[in-house]
Parts: sequence; structure tokens; C-alpha cells
Amino acid sequence: MSFPDITRDSLCKKTQKAKKIYKLLKKIGLDKIKYIKLYSINEISKFTNDEIQKIMDYFLNKSNSDFSDDQDNSINNDSFSQTDMLEM
Repeated sequence: MSFPDITRDSLCKKTQKAKKIYKLLKKIGLDKIKYIKLYSINEISKFTNDEIQKIMDYFLNKSNSDFSDDQDNSINNDSFSQTDMLEM
């Protein structure tokens, strides 16, 4: 099957972005994804692997009991230092 409007390079980039999102969701779980409020899926897909790892570490270093709907555990401007935000 051929798609004349999609180049091989474009397809590879889209696949790589999807893999990053999948890796993040698989590691932190769908139940915690709601706490990532600062970044859209499109922005997250542009992160480097190291930046994705920082987000995973943030959630994996917290116990599940640290997350509840009445607590603010979201990744936002206060969650990372200014240096981290510039890197992301």
C-alpha cells in the first residue's frame, strides 16, 4: 500500500514521536498522565529521551499514595527548576 502524501522521513518522525508517548504512558501509567498539565502530547513528543526520562523519574520516585485527586502533583512550572524547564 502506498500513500503518496506521506514521505518515509515523515512516517519515521511520527513513529518516533508515538514511541516516546507510549514509553512515557507505559512507565508512569494512564492514571498519572492527568498530572502532566503543562505540556501537550505534541510538546511531549518533541522532548528528547533524557527529558522523557526526567518525567518518568518524577512519577516513579513518588509512591502511588502520594497521588490523589485532592493533591496537586502535576508537572507544572513549580515542579522543575528553571534550568529543567529550559531543558524541556
